Amino acid sequence: MLKGERCNLRPFKETDLDEFINLRNDISGVGPFSSIKLVSEVGIKQEFRETGFLGDTKGRLLIVDDSNGMQRMIGFVSYFPPNMFYDGFEVGYRIFRKEDMGKGYASDALKTLVRYLFKTRHFNRLQLTLNNGNIGSERVAQKCGFTREGIARGASSENGVIFDIVVYSLLRSEFKDL
Repeated sequence: MLKGERCNLRPFKETDLDEFINLRNDISGVGPFSSIKLVSEVGIKQEFRETGFLGDTKGRLLIVDDSNGMQRMIGFVSYFPPNMFYDGFEVGYRIFRKEDMGKGYASDALKTLVRYLFKTRHFNRLQLTLNNGNIGSERVAQKCGFTREGIARGASSENGVIFDIVVYSLLRSEFKDL
């Protein structure tokens, strides 16, 4: 388990999958910048059986809050390959419930993931992309030391709406033990 200040990150267990799939597919908790695309139970369970959601180049960790003595599923963080020319990873996150948003879970989880990746893998760059106008995610990126690089125009479509994408990065030379 990776310990943060507000929450912890841990690998998924098989017993987490049903709740994870239900929360991931509950579109009532997503904001205007999140995808409402549903995930397949069969596909998620197959990916878990094959990889456990953890690999050298792609992975997903569960965000849990265990402050009340029970592990409550808050969301997840992920890392995956960015553009093939980049030496690094793209990172992302999702908080499942509206009542958990804006409470510091995403920032703490991202900081914890950044520390883990820089300490366990050799690469130079982390990238975070978000839909332009997503002020909450911009704040998360800035709190975690990422630098805004620019905008990729018309690069994303979520729920039938075209968005410009804001690109943030954090280089190894800029990484401080958050």
